[in-house]
Amino acid sequence: MIGPTRFDGLFVCLRSQSRPADHADQFGFNEPVRADFLRRHGVDIRRDDFDVHAWRDLLGGYLTTLLGETRAALARDHRGLALGVARGDVHGPPLGNATLAWREWLNQGLVDHLVIDQHSSQCPSMRHELWPMHRGTGYLQSYLDDDGLPPLAEHLSAVYGPEAAGSGIQLFVARQWCERNPGTEAALRAISGVAGLVFGSFRHDNPGPVNRGDWRAGQVTRQRVSGTLR
Repeated sequence: MIGPTRFDGLFVCLRSQSRPADHADQFGFNEPVRADFLRRHGVDIRRDDFDVHAWRDLLGGYLTTLLGETRAALARDHRGLALGVARGDVHGPPLGNATLAWREWLNQGLVDHLVIDQHSSQCPSMRHELWPMHRGTGYLQSYLDDDGLPPLAEHLSAVYGPEAAGSGIQLFVARQWCERNPGTEAALRAISGVAGLVFGSFRHDNPGPVNRGDWRAGQVTRQRVSGTLR
């Protein structure tokens, strides 16, 4: 922060704690999508067989459009844009198989910072599993069981690191889901293209709920300034 009413930029995180659909491709058939796919490909996705990869790319393309518009709006005031996403080339649980065109975002300079390995299933503060009985099926890639994904360090070294290093975009790795491990953290920071690691502050600011393992109203740390609870 650079002042009470000014900010350096915006962080958009694609985490969702919503219960996953039963199947990864269950949603994405609403009228705007149907009409857009029909216009582009001449196929009605609610009536005919269609190219599922093109449909997933179309869904993911809406996010790319949003990033471009957000980037342009922020750039007018010289403010940056950071984005937090799951690792891989699709959104993953619980959001489905829509394409994450992160290479395109880097190539076009749509973000200043990319924070990967975001985890929707696990609460970043208490680390509870939020929907253990509702994982959903049909995901092309899933961080829940590393399905379709290489190990993190390998993925960073072989894919993300080289792409980020050549783009000028800063790449960060979210670690608030993990117990602290100095050796592991040092190894991740040492990978070429990795600018740093990201942690959540809740666990440090609220040791009481963390030690108890649950949230109780009124037990979190609060700060009273000039009679206002913040």
